[in-house]
Amino acid sequence: MYKIDIENGKYTFINDNGVVTILRHGENWDTGNKALLCLLQKVEKYEEDLNRISKAYEDSDENVLDEVLYSLFSNEPKTDLAY
Repeated sequence: MYKIDIENGKYTFINDNGVVTILRHGENWDTGNKALLCLLQKVEKYEEDLNRISKAYEDSDENVLDEVLYSLFSNEPKTDLAY
């Protein structure tokens, strides 16, 4: 079983051997359009971050790499990077 919370726990996606359940505030939710949108936006952000990391490695751009890695583990962008 795999479970992921998004939007600070507002939505929970559970995959139990191919059976997907969506919870909203911990309760079963049949109409998950907004939840799916939030999940897709999160996936899109991760893909963009991974592409930036890959490009930073190719270009050996440590500044971009540091910024992207920080954003992966923080909820807000780091603005005062020390290089």
